[in-house]
Amino acid sequence: MRLVLLRHAKSDWSDETLPDKRRPLAAKGRRRAMRCATRLDERAWTPDLILTSDATRCLETLEAMGDAVEAFRTAPVILVPDFYDKTHGDEVSQAKSAKVIGKRVGVEVGLGATQPRTVMCVGHNFGFELAARSFCRSENVELKTAHAALLTARGPARSGKRAFKVIVAPLDDTALTFEVWNREIRGSTSVMFCVCDVAVCAVIDDAPPERKHYDDAWQRAFTDHKFRLEAVLNPEEPESASEIIKRVVERMIEELIDSDMSSEELLERVIAQAESVENAMSHQSRALGSGDFEIEEW
Repeated sequence: MRLVLLRHAKSDWSDETLPDKRRPLAAKGRRRAMRCATRLDERAWTPDLILTSDATRCLETLEAMGDAVEAFRTAPVILVPDFYDKTHGDEVSQAKSAKVIGKRVGVEVGLGATQPRTVMCVGHNFGFELAARSFCRSENVELKTAHAALLTARGPARSGKRAFKVIVAPLDDTALTFEVWNREIRGSTSVMFCVCDVAVCAVIDDAPPERKHYDDAWQRAFTDHKFRLEAVLNPEEPESASEIIKRVVERMIEELIDSDMSSEELLERVIAQAESVENAMSHQSRALGSGDFEIEEW
């Protein structure tokens, strides 16, 4: 499951007669909102469901994103006045902000097998920044305008389906690399390899716990603080090599995860293709060795 907590883009303060809630976007804010949509689309993080504050700057942020990427215009949108009333301002509390966002998302995603994979919430600081820190138990979240916290959590398992995770770490950060390795391999089929200067840990769980169709995976993730901070997206910064490598390896596994090959064979295939990924990165090529994957950014 993926949760995008997006702070609205930069607003226009030129008309001092407007109430705060009705301030529109500045031209710079519109450009950044469009860039944010493009960056999320590059990561394949376009939303299946959008919850947004009813403040004008949030609605115009979403409008600009829809002008850049169609998925942000066609996804269902739900207005949530509480995102302004209870998470906006300098004096909001972390606990209350997290409760407001978590409870409303939990209500709107519903139950059953059709729960959305990616939910985006558009709102304000400091509530959104504090809520992101609470959900993933990390203080390493700062949301400037048009920045988004990208959070993931494990969704409900389906019978007969394998689960997987890909984690990347700087190769020179040995402590982090081995900490990730030791934490993720328990009870799973896993492998660690290097692409350029990035350590990649790919983990496949052959027997994820099966849950009933009515199990509320989203609400459980909020209640137990089970989200993981994948990144804080800055629309002005290009995607890093680590982010590209992680995305490409995830795509490789997604292509193979439902095949008849064993998890060991699947990971061997990924390792075999890793060399072509490194060559593509090194030579600024658009094609990976097998020709199955094209990476526009390269």
